[in-house]
Amino acid sequence: MTEVIVNLEDSRLLHNIQVLREQCLNEFLDIIPETVGSGSMALILDPDLTGPLGLVVEPKVLKQCPISTITELHDQPFESKDNKFLFFVYPRLELMAIIAKYIFSQEKVIPNCEYTVVFVPRKTMMCERELEKLGVLGNVTLEEFHMDLIPLDEDVLTMSVKGAFRQIIDQDTSNLIDVAKSILKFEAAFGQFNEIDWIGSNSEIVADILQRTKNFSSKNNDQLFPSQVERLIIFDRKVDLLSPIVTQLTYEGLIDEIYGIENGIVQLDPQVLGHRGNKKERKPLNSNDILYAMIRDMNMGKVGEFFKKTAKQIELGYENRNIVKNLSELKTFVKKLPSLQAEHHSLDTYISIYEDIVKLTGGGSDLKKRIECELGILGDGRQFYDYLKTQIWKEENLNTVLRLLCIQSLSSGGLKNKHFDFFRKEIIHTYGFNHVNTLANLEKLGMFKKKEGNKFDQIRKNLKLFDDNFLQTNDISLVHSGYAPISIRLIQCLFEKKRGWESIDDIIKNQIGTHYGKVDLPKSKEKKINSNINQSNNTKKKLCLVFFIGGVTYAEISALRILGQKENSNVEFIIATTNILNGNKLIQSTFEIKK
Repeated sequence: MTEVIVNLEDSRLLHNIQVLREQCLNEFLDIIPETVGSGSMALILDPDLTGPLGLVVEPKVLKQCPISTITELHDQPFESKDNKFLFFVYPRLELMAIIAKYIFSQEKVIPNCEYTVVFVPRKTMMCERELEKLGVLGNVTLEEFHMDLIPLDEDVLTMSVKGAFRQIIDQDTSNLIDVAKSILKFEAAFGQFNEIDWIGSNSEIVADILQRTKNFSSKNNDQLFPSQVERLIIFDRKVDLLSPIVTQLTYEGLIDEIYGIENGIVQLDPQVLGHRGNKKERKPLNSNDILYAMIRDMNMGKVGEFFKKTAKQIELGYENRNIVKNLSELKTFVKKLPSLQAEHHSLDTYISIYEDIVKLTGGGSDLKKRIECELGILGDGRQFYDYLKTQIWKEENLNTVLRLLCIQSLSSGGLKNKHFDFFRKEIIHTYGFNHVNTLANLEKLGMFKKKEGNKFDQIRKNLKLFDDNFLQTNDISLVHSGYAPISIRLIQCLFEKKRGWESIDDIIKNQIGTHYGKVDLPKSKEKKINSNINQSNNTKKKLCLVFFIGGVTYAEISALRILGQKENSNVEFIIATTNILNGNKLIQSTFEIKK
């Protein structure tokens, strides 16, 4: 694990937000014994857990624990001289067989070792039965590590749920209990919400759990302390499946699209940064770097201009050394020099990334053509069937093909029978019969389907989803160069419309096809607040937590920041999510993994 933890001591929005990390760290340390007695201990991590744990546990903390070996869980066990083993894993059946293999292998080297399997966020009956079936349940102690909401940045919290969107496809609601628990823990730390809104069926389940919990607790405990966060919005990803598959066109969004961001880290080829070598370089991306915080939410069309201005400012800072007149001024300049050099280094890094992105999205690149197709479909309903056919015949990346195909389907109310049948046949023929299930999953989600009548034109008009002048208006549509995410437009309506979602009841129920509601808070806990984003009597903006079940994209996070930073807004947003999502991750979630 690499030290990448964002510094939250001076969090601008939520005071003491680091308490969420501290709670998680304390729970982790409670599982690790203070001493191991005779022998030594090995910590073996599910590879998918290494990154999320790195957001909680710093290397220096692990060095203080009585652990002699830290390694990742792989199919081939390693020979170890340790006699105590801690396995931290997500509850996946395929991992139980690997753990069993480790145990059998180790028992041949050192008999009667101690084994503890720690499930994140909790153990499941299926995993327990699998360990029993494999003949090792009697050898292990089972524990749980809940790892609720972890700060990814000062305004972004994640549960880092593995396969959160896949659970939506499989209609698996088991993780919704964990979502509700994480919300209740958040309230315990920062105070009771004054209003709770929900939209979508999964959100309704979480809201129902919260409702029952609050009804019970109100009868037993009337003590309250002032809330730091006024409002909670629970958003079900199924309500808007279009926005995550549209190419993100902010600086941060394109970094995620092209290189991939995992747990707040991007890994880059050294050549991108103008360095030599073959080993990828890890770059943390968070608000600790002030320059990055300023550019991450910008549309790519504005980033180049910003870099020019910043470079001139840094150059002027260096030139000040030529006008130093006395020792006092020299001391002042020397004090500023380290921060000036750090800013210069950051600028070089981000310009290098920017130039690489421009190269990959410019000219006649495939990515540029794809973006043009997306905006054509979303802006005025154009069709790009010929382009899609060519992409399939060229055997282009299946993620790319399916994203564009689903955008075409979702924005057209489905495909005509002949087009649906044609693309289904061509994809199976070109990419393999195993993708019959992929297409079935997309059909189940309503992302790839036969024509049923198009309501998207009404949604686009009524929610003002497309804005050609996004750079001038600073509208949230800048995150996709003209297209505003439905998800964020709905949240915007909740604040800007007089009666919130009731004002757009027909759009939500009959056009989008979902339902919404509020949690009825116990009478003693109700507080009237002015939730209109345009009417502010206070100088300090109110805080709202938006919880996405099934994932949120960096573009949507940027859109919420833009919404909160508008001059006439009296609310700012903290984003919580089961996981960070992008178009490729969403599409890959529909693939059937061979076991």
